[in-house]
Amino acid sequence: MVSVGDKVEVAVVGDVHGCGTSLARLLDRLDRTSPRARVILVGDLLTKGPTPERVVRLVRERRRGGPIESVCGNHDRRMLAALLAMEQGASLEELPGHERRCWVRLAAHGELASAREILCDAVRRVTIEGPARAWTVLHAGIDPRLGLDRSSDEVKWSIKARPGETAWWEQYGGQDGLLVFGHKPLDAPLRRTIDRAPVAVNVDTGCVEGGPLTAYLVHADRFLSVESEVLSGSRVASVPRSASGVRSRSFAGSS
Repeated sequence: MVSVGDKVEVAVVGDVHGCGTSLARLLDRLDRTSPRARVILVGDLLTKGPTPERVVRLVRERRRGGPIESVCGNHDRRMLAALLAMEQGASLEELPGHERRCWVRLAAHGELASAREILCDAVRRVTIEGPARAWTVLHAGIDPRLGLDRSSDEVKWSIKARPGETAWWEQYGGQDGLLVFGHKPLDAPLRRTIDRAPVAVNVDTGCVEGGPLTAYLVHADRFLSVESEVLSGSRVASVPRSASGVRSRSFAGSS
């Protein structure tokens, strides 16, 4: 595996949301720049996007030759519930719109069983932690008043500030190390630092809405991105470029 110093590189990929072509492009770029890096997906794997069956195939094929994992996203729970409901005799019309469209696409391509297996695996993991908890990947975030350990699993896969509220990561003091997450789509990847060290990184750049699909390389501390397969115009804001060539938002805080 590729290493940075004596560390195996970890690539954390933002919310895929059924954008299989975009995921294929990003994995190909990772293989060229960081071959055999450990890939961790932040969840929300299949629903909303145009090619969920390709996401399933990519994850299945990737597991044969290298590590790829996912934490639990709120949409993963919903899609797994839909798959199980259909297996138990529910009608297609009973499923919510995003889950119904995803189910139809997976069924048409013969990927229902593999999708169920991948989602069952994802929902078992709310977090993935690095050695000595130097970094943690989770889908949505934490309650900054409670910290990582005391925040509920539901908070970890679903917390999101309402309009006008302060985002949790702006209140986070870094006591639980680096947290890498998605769930809240932004125009550019976000990297919050304290004393120049990253403590909160959001890699959800809204691929399913036409933004890029983004990965964060934990040890190299840089972003990689590819264009979305969904054509809805660029969502990337006019902000300074990071050293990796990906437009990013980076700001410092104090503990």
